[in-house]
Amino acid sequence: MKRVVAAIPLAILLAACSSAQVQRTAGAVQTACTDATAAASTAQARLKGGALDTANTIASYVAAACGTADAVAAVAQNPTTAEWLGTLAGQLTTLASGS
Repeated sequence: MKRVVAAIPLAILLAACSSAQVQRTAGAVQTACTDATAAASTAQARLKGGALDTANTIASYVAAACGTADAVAAVAQNPTTAEWLGTLAGQLTTLASGS
């Protein structure tokens, strides 16, 4: 029942968007999820101590936004989500590189 109720606002939002807008936003979010998830994995594999704790905190946001198809669909409602995920990926990459 929860999924049906949650899907109703998404359906209304998507109906107001053109097909091209929906595809662009969904594609950008999916790409950003892929990049942020890869950056999280790299950072978690390379880091220790406090830096790893920081990476794990950032990675938890990535996992919440990108962990399931439902989560991706929910965050894709906001066109700035891809930018936000890019920022998280950048933070994780910086941590992993030791800069």
